[in-house]
Amino acid sequence: PSGTVVELSCASFPEQAKKAKGEYIPPQAHVLAATRIFKGLSPSEGKLVSPMSFVLGLCEVECVGFKTTSAVLMALFSGRLALAAALEAGSSNGNFSSDFSTSAALPPASTSCRSYGDKLDGIHGLTRMGEALWHDHMLLLTERLRSFVSKNKSADPEGLPARVKLVLLYVNKWLGEALGHLQVDNPTWWGGFSSAVEAIEYKPPGWTMSLVNTLSQASNRGGTTDRDQQRKRDVYDRR
Repeated sequence: PSGTVVELSCASFPEQAKKAKGEYIPPQAHVLAATRIFKGLSPSEGKLVSPMSFVLGLCEVECVGFKTTSAVLMALFSGRLALAAALEAGSSNGNFSSDFSTSAALPPASTSCRSYGDKLDGIHGLTRMGEALWHDHMLLLTERLRSFVSKNKSADPEGLPARVKLVLLYVNKWLGEALGHLQVDNPTWWGGFSSAVEAIEYKPPGWTMSLVNTLSQASNRGGTTDRDQQRKRDVYDRR
């Protein structure tokens, strides 16, 4: 990104003294993260847009072609993705209404992602939006994730449920680690973000060991088959 985006800090976004009824005012760290994600939000790039106006405006953007809610758009705005389980467990109509209005309500939440195709569809949706709205470094993140999922899909054409779930866990893990650097109130955030993105690959040691353990546990639960043994051999051969 430009030097201006790299050097922004929370102090670049003074806290508002007053909050109008129903207005969404996120923490400064969330605004900072949004500026590092979305083009056009930096104070030097033009007129400042209120977070609430920007979030609600995303609903009307053509490139946001996936079904979403205000709660999801709030997460997109500040880079709080990969926290679906925590959001599902901790969100309530009470704390959501405090941000928006007493008439607002959360929809039923689900973290179901049963196939590699589901994951690739989700990543494609983010990428399509990102091509229009994000800085280029965010597109590199989604491309690394897409490559990881695609290679697992090719290696596991039958879609073993245990492996599909493990892939989702690692996508969430890597996505969360990379996006966590966007809220760091220090120019060194860029080095941390870049390292986190570069760490996303098909055969890192941690992933390989997790995959071996997952396949072993799946075999023990369902009885070992020749196909299970072949999967294990394939994993070890790639190490």
